[in-house]
Amino acid sequence: GERCAAGLSVRVSRLLLHLRASGRAGGDGANELECLVCSTGDGGHLARLRMECIALLWREGVRADLCHGHQSDLSAQMASAALLGVPQVVVVRPDSLEPGGTVLVKSMRRKEEAEVPLTELARFFLARRGSRRGALGTHFR
Repeated sequence: GERCAAGLSVRVSRLLLHLRASGRAGGDGANELECLVCSTGDGGHLARLRMECIALLWREGVRADLCHGHQSDLSAQMASAALLGVPQVVVVRPDSLEPGGTVLVKSMRRKEEAEVPLTELARFFLARRGSRRGALGTHFR
């Protein structure tokens, strides 16, 4: 016999965005993303590093996701972050792979940025989370 296949793809982030816009999504924001991991250059080449960043952040309890698809245009990825209302974006670059490599963390709301060593990325977000409860941090320039 003949085989037939069908599939369905649901972008939960887009669904939540529409629910929030219509006022039907409740909650205290505890499940909202803290950052979106993007990349510049060859998106396929940096996909593994982006996934490693996500795993590192998740292990430390940072709510993060990555730009899905093969967008290599950083401005398109930043537009996705703005659409989702993500407060911070982590930009992985080809030189992030080098020993002592850094990533760029951009604040979407304050239009500030910081170079953060890859090994300190989770600590950076945890410190930012703590500074929102007390005095403002000086992590961005």
